[in-house]
Amino acid sequence: MKTKILLSALLASNFALAQSVSLSEAYEMALENNNEVKMNMYNNIASQERLSQATAMFLPTINAEASYIGEKYDRMDRRRVSKINESYKKVGVSLSQSVFRPAIWYQRNQEEIRVRGNELVYENAKQELAKKVVEAYFNYTFASETLALAQSYEEANRAKFNQMQKSLEFGLVNKMDMLESKVRLDEAMLGVNKAKLNIEVAKLELTKLVGQEVEVKDSFKNIDTEFFKSINLAQFGDVARNFKYKDSVLAVEISEQEYKKRKSEHLPTLDFSISYSNLYYDDNDYSGDRRRKLDTMLRFTLPLYTGGSTSSRVEEGKLLNLASIEQQKDIKKEIEISQKKAINNYLNYIDECELMHRSLQNAELYEKSIERGYEEGLKDAVNLFDARARVFKTRNEALTAAYNLVLSYLEIQWLNSNISVEMMRDLQRAFK
Repeated sequence: MKTKILLSALLASNFALAQSVSLSEAYEMALENNNEVKMNMYNNIASQERLSQATAMFLPTINAEASYIGEKYDRMDRRRVSKINESYKKVGVSLSQSVFRPAIWYQRNQEEIRVRGNELVYENAKQELAKKVVEAYFNYTFASETLALAQSYEEANRAKFNQMQKSLEFGLVNKMDMLESKVRLDEAMLGVNKAKLNIEVAKLELTKLVGQEVEVKDSFKNIDTEFFKSINLAQFGDVARNFKYKDSVLAVEISEQEYKKRKSEHLPTLDFSISYSNLYYDDNDYSGDRRRKLDTMLRFTLPLYTGGSTSSRVEEGKLLNLASIEQQKDIKKEIEISQKKAINNYLNYIDECELMHRSLQNAELYEKSIERGYEEGLKDAVNLFDARARVFKTRNEALTAAYNLVLSYLEIQWLNSNISVEMMRDLQRAFK
């Protein structure tokens, strides 16, 4: 018993210490806690370094050099053999510069596109995290309010069951009616247990994302459908704003640059190098030192025959480019369908939410009428409990409709790659 009391106290203490946060605050906490977002941030920075490396290929390379070349041999004359030592030490500076290499131009273009691609991946990672946070936040909100309704529904069914038992003792109802009320009570109790499980799962998911236990501020009870009706839906049909489509566009650009780079392998290359050095010979009697030696070289290379490898690579690049174009078209069609479907669902959920709100008002009005009739002796307790059960059921359906409306709003924003802190703060205006 003491253990149960201690456990209850600890749970109550944790609940009290849990910080109540808004949706945007929860997302900002998740950004600090999420390793995948940080990983993509570092990958994005690394891609910029790869672009710097590709740019450096256009610039000359300058090296300081020091070497020792050993060269000894016997020179055979007609009358004698001479020991020759032409070993020397070389100290100097060299410069190398690519004058014409088309491949490195296309390589740099590819890296530039990849930088944009990594920036897109980083932003998309934040979008995916934002979507998870919004879903987890409202899942927890929905689970909390569902539990409260389930507990109220259980209390109403328990009161009805107790009343039916008393009525059965006086012969006012039959046993079948009493058993039916018992079945309803059991169903209500199961609903409470299920709601408790759902709230624990939702709470754990939100805690995992934000890094600590938090409580939510928003509620579906007073959701404002006018906020959702005022949204301009024309902006949500723009495929070009979708991250997945943007990524496919970059994939086509990269494949085009790869195709051009492979075609450039048929072209000649031109490289220039120059060196300035001093040579110090071991045997000064035979060969004197050389000072301020200047060597220059201009190398022209024209590929003539590679066994068909280059031509095959060019054809492969062409086919890969065509494949990426077809994939882009397919992705565009897929997103267009998803956007239209999401907008239709969104409009339907607005209508459903308003309908359920009116139904709830009618159910509450009906309950008040039955309560008045019960007070005047015109209605019995069974009628009153049935009216209350109908209100609880309608409230649950209204809660579900509001929950679905918020998630459908999230879906159209996600398909438009527009989930942000600003969007979250704007969404909170819908909760009165």
